[in-house]
Amino acid sequence: MERKRKRTDAFRTAMRPVVAGALVFAVFVLTSLVAMAILLPVRYDINTGDIATTTIRATRDISDDITAERLREEARNAVEPIYFVDEELILSLSSQVEAFFEALTNVRGQARSIVASTDGASLPVNAQEWQSALGTLNVQTLRESITPSLSQEQLLAVLSADEEELFALENIVKPKISTNLEYLSADRVDAVKSLCSRELEAAQLSQELKAIGNLLFEEFLQPTYLIDEDATEEARRQAALSVDTSSCVIERGAIIVSEGSRVTTSQYALLAALDLIEDGADDSAVVFGVSTFLFLAFAAYYIVMNACAPDVIRDAKRMLIVVASMAASILLYWASRELSVLLVPYVLTPVLCAVLVDTKTAYATTILTSLVFAVCSSGSAGVFSADSFIVTAVSIASGCAGVALLNGRGMSRTSMMVSGAVAAAVAILMSAMVGVAYESLLSDVLMDCLWVFIGVATSIVICIGTMPLWEQVFSLATEMRLNELSSLNHPLLKRLESEATGTYQHCLNVGAMAEAAAAAIGANAALARVGGYYHDVGKLTRPSYFIENQAPNSNIHDTLEPEKSAQYIAAHQSDGAALLTKYKLPKAVIKIAAEHHGNSLLVQFYRLAQERAASGETVPEKPFRYTGQRPSTVEGAIVTLADCCEAAVRALKQNDREAIEKRVRSVVYAGCSGPDTILSNCPLTMKQIAVIERSFVRTLSGMKHERIEYAQSSGTAGGDE
Repeated sequence: MERKRKRTDAFRTAMRPVVAGALVFAVFVLTSLVAMAILLPVRYDINTGDIATTTIRATRDISDDITAERLREEARNAVEPIYFVDEELILSLSSQVEAFFEALTNVRGQARSIVASTDGASLPVNAQEWQSALGTLNVQTLRESITPSLSQEQLLAVLSADEEELFALENIVKPKISTNLEYLSADRVDAVKSLCSRELEAAQLSQELKAIGNLLFEEFLQPTYLIDEDATEEARRQAALSVDTSSCVIERGAIIVSEGSRVTTSQYALLAALDLIEDGADDSAVVFGVSTFLFLAFAAYYIVMNACAPDVIRDAKRMLIVVASMAASILLYWASRELSVLLVPYVLTPVLCAVLVDTKTAYATTILTSLVFAVCSSGSAGVFSADSFIVTAVSIASGCAGVALLNGRGMSRTSMMVSGAVAAAVAILMSAMVGVAYESLLSDVLMDCLWVFIGVATSIVICIGTMPLWEQVFSLATEMRLNELSSLNHPLLKRLESEATGTYQHCLNVGAMAEAAAAAIGANAALARVGGYYHDVGKLTRPSYFIENQAPNSNIHDTLEPEKSAQYIAAHQSDGAALLTKYKLPKAVIKIAAEHHGNSLLVQFYRLAQERAASGETVPEKPFRYTGQRPSTVEGAIVTLADCCEAAVRALKQNDREAIEKRVRSVVYAGCSGPDTILSNCPLTMKQIAVIERSFVRTLSGMKHERIEYAQSSGTAGGDE
């Protein structure tokens, strides 16, 4: 039987790390699912022109580039062209007009020379004569010497015209061209040419000369008031840059497409930019990358916990608290992320782990949850975005600050509030520093700090508000819960005070002794104190059966059989455990009450039964033994020794320290020696037992001090100390 029990214990011990690993893996799976739900968008099978079957909202802040570009284009188009006067062109055109008329004069001279050299006759007077006199070849040569080139009829008309007609043509054409070239824009060229032609038509010139004038207008009336392309383009560029496109930023949660409306090109472009179109989208890379990162983070966490906090890994209840707090943080962030990416329960898990488990676990869990929040807050902006970096930095800094402060101040609700205030200050400072490093706008930095503060403050409020729930669900003896149970106004202690006065005083004394002794050896002093206060509440079932509550000369056991008396006395151990369970006290306190007598023998009643037994009859011990387990914790063992020592010293007639020390030593020696030692299951060392013994002597000496008589003076009563 013993071998089977050992095998069972060994199997349970071996399975504890496996159970812890399973719990960590479970929260890894939950974290991965939440991360995918956050990072992977819901996509829609929709195209331009389709009717939306549901309202689609923006999953993040995004710029409406199409609308922004339209506004910029409108601003560009609104800029008037910038013109300049091309003085060089004006001078060139004017010079060409001047050269044209000089060429006409030269051609007339050349024509006359040719005619004179041919036959010496008189000059021709009309076009036919000039044609005949010059010949086709000479006419062609003369035409090519003039720019712009004239037709044959026009050249012959020039040769036939007299000086006055050519002078008139020149005086009409040249001023018109030189005057109109100033600030002549392209859109006015045709109108100016038309006006000049009408004025030319009114002149007393031949049709051929008028045609020459129109030819010159067509050739030399060119735009000189030109658009400065570079200056105009720069002005338009500046106008486009100056457009305020802030109204084109669609904030996260804003409606892009309303249900029942037709999807426009602009809306489709926004949906595509937000990766909300179900058009062959492939998220396998994101799923693989995020899952791998989280798996490595959780695996590293488990390895670190195995190395730094193996006692937690082997305690299923504490591991369940750790993973439950992590799951609560992750789910809470998932729910609150709709308000802001930075609204993170930064210190929820660190503080809960510090208060309910231990500080080493709290530090390790702070790093893990920081990595989780970093991934979940990244989104499409990337892991190294400002938001992601703020969340990571604030999570680590505020979490570690909160845990460090709690570790230094003790685990009370007030210390949790102080820890939260310091963590909030650290978080705000860290958020501001990251914002400045990323060169964010002051308004954005302040808003980020506000969300960070709300996240930390909310975490602390949730921690304090849910602490009774954690204590009740897991039956935890936290320092805060123990401090509450130390209040003498608890219903059980009030009942002891009114129904079992002697037991009540005994419990207070045992609590004081246990607290001092536990503090002396570094054990949980608060648990020892509360265990001492409540260890004998089972006596409320039959308070008059215990000597400290009996009136003088009225011992009820004088009328009972020894077996019956032993049964009633021993029952107070199990009755106390049942009563504490009913009042929902922590299991650690219940365990102390259920083990404070262990399975020890009620020697007085056993000996009485032996005396009353018939000669040769053997009296069995079992009816005279307590039915509990021997104390298995340091605090339980201290309460057991304090219980025995307080009762033994209370029975002393002497109050001197020497007598107290002798009695305490004998009780402690009996408890830790012999085959029936009650301390066989607890992890106390002999050195610790010696420290506990000295602590008991000091405490009991203070309780049992002798009253000192003082000489009375007139009007003054004697004092005591």
